[in-house]
Amino acid sequence: MEQLEELQAHRFGPHIVVNVTIGMDGALSVREGDMISSCVEEKIMQVVPNVRRVHVHYHPAEKHCENMTIDDILGEAQKRVSSYQPEYYE
Repeated sequence: MEQLEELQAHRFGPHIVVNVTIGMDGALSVREGDMISSCVEEKIMQVVPNVRRVHVHYHPAEKHCENMTIDDILGEAQKRVSSYQPEYYE
């Protein structure tokens, strides 16, 4: 994995569902890309409590994302978030 391009997490009751977009070497095979994305998924499940599911999307690394910090990545994701806030009942 070369880049973390997008990170989103959603509450699903007491659980968390994570969507991650990573950039990797475009010359890798689909099998290699799948192996890397599976490793990312497993690591997130091990490290972050209450994660129920992780969706990892991958594509060739993009130049404009090369030096993004985690704050930059989260800021970009926030720009695309709907203002709709559903009510949660526990």
